[in-house]
Amino acid sequence: MSDQRPRSYTDNSAFVRLLETEGRVRVLDVLLRRPGVELTAADISKLAGIDESTFSRNKDVLESFDIVETEYRDGHAVYTLNTESEIVEVLAGSHGTGPVRAGSRRQRNRRRRRRKVTVDDRNVGQ
Repeated sequence: MSDQRPRSYTDNSAFVRLLETEGRVRVLDVLLRRPGVELTAADISKLAGIDESTFSRNKDVLESFDIVETEYRDGHAVYTLNTESEIVEVLAGSHGTGPVRAGSRRQRNRRRRRRKVTVDDRNVGQ
């Protein structure tokens, strides 16, 4: 007899992995309540009621789901909710915070750059 438990479908479920730890759920809660707000690891940890080490262990998973964006300001990381992510839209709707808006500064700049490309710019060289 093996000491290992049988594998279930949830072992490979992205949904289960996303919500697997209480710390990760707390970080999600903080970010969903503050779309577009840049927060440090210390800010998020304090607001979520977790240690910074707990945040550090969980941020990589949130980044892998494209939920958290990381930027560096004066050598320090700041984190924002990726308001352009489809999964964030679903989570925000389920969370009760409503649709996420605005986005991070980087996202707004990315949208502005996209808008500056005109039809004439795309047809250059044709």
